[in-house]
Amino acid sequence: MELLSFIGQAAKRRESYIDRAQRLAESFTSLEGLEAEMEGRAEALTRKLKANKITFSEFQRASAEDTLISSVAAVMLGLGETKIPQTLYSETMGQMKYLWNFFDDIKLSLNNDRLSDEENYQEEEDDDWYYPVPGEDQPLTVSQDERNLEAPVVSAPTSLVIPLTGARATKAAIRAAKTTVKDTQKEGKGRKISPTAETDTQAEKAQKESKPRQRQRGPATWNGLGARLKRFLVTPLWRWFVTGESSKKRTEGFKEMRRSSKHDRRVCEDCKYYDSLGWVPIGSLPMPGVGCRCHDRCRCVIKYR
Repeated sequence: MELLSFIGQAAKRRESYIDRAQRLAESFTSLEGLEAEMEGRAEALTRKLKANKITFSEFQRASAEDTLISSVAAVMLGLGETKIPQTLYSETMGQMKYLWNFFDDIKLSLNNDRLSDEENYQEEEDDDWYYPVPGEDQPLTVSQDERNLEAPVVSAPTSLVIPLTGARATKAAIRAAKTTVKDTQKEGKGRKISPTAETDTQAEKAQKESKPRQRQRGPATWNGLGARLKRFLVTPLWRWFVTGESSKKRTEGFKEMRRSSKHDRRVCEDCKYYDSLGWVPIGSLPMPGVGCRCHDRCRCVIKYR
């Protein structure tokens, strides 16, 4: 199933998906319960694919639907009600491009018989799979002059992107899907060998060999595949929960927000910057996991007043 097809399906089946998200939110009244449920689903889907109980296309569809529906359910939990504005539903579709990148990686591993059963294999993990979908807006850097605040103690992120909402988010997802299709088509084209490769000096060869090898794309083990699937179905739910919570706070009349980090050495420089800004007008800062190098592992919390 192509990404563009799924985006179109998600738009047409909006009511059905929202209904399924409502039932999910009603079944798990806490974010922790929802996270545990999606972790179990990720494990089950991985087992079924490994045992050939489902086809790859079935795995792909089920994973995509679970990712979208659980994200909507998390927004509902944050809102405190089982209704969701169209704008927030469209925003959840913005993450689909990165899920399809993951599907492409799985295809490579399956086609190359690369997936291993080794449980103790230390697999490298992508840290760049989840970040805001670039849209029509240019990256917005929060400056001291714009916010009229005291000088921050750390540097502002170089690519702070405020996520798009509503129809613009849907368009951004479609543009991202078209880009993914083009990239996939390029995968089949072989790399050209440099005509000067054979004339390299021994020093040049030694220098090349000293450079770290480029990591092969795609999961290397079934455990690794399952772990990465959990990153789509589980860890982003915090971001969607606080997105719904933020929308609720707006309607309740809250005027200011602040993004607080954990204040330990694992906090990235971007999150330190947001924390240093203190109280700003509500809607001025991105949600945890957006606009920071922590991505889905962000542990920031949003406070309101």
